[in-house]
Amino acid sequence: MIKNLSIDPTYECNKTCPTCRCSIIAKFYPPSQRLSDARLEQLIDDFKHLGGKNVYVFGGEPLLVSSTYFILKRAKKLNLNTCNTSAVWSVF
Repeated sequence: MIKNLSIDPTYECNKTCPTCRCSIIAKFYPPSQRLSDARLEQLIDDFKHLGGKNVYVFGGEPLLVSSTYFILKRAKKLNLNTCNTSAVWSVF
């Protein structure tokens, strides 16, 4: 059973850490290829229906895009745990 869902809402970042490859990856995934809120909602709903428990948000800097907030709100509404790579998110 799948328990964890990882979503990369963006690879864009406002920093240039020497070991980070996000700026390179971002060139291959432009904003036009991001999932719409409707697709994200369906993905998260299906994940919950399959017994999922945790939604992880990765990427470049997820807080640069509004879809991150949509992901977190939807996960909270479905009583899913959320976190990113560095800390546990307190969702609204």
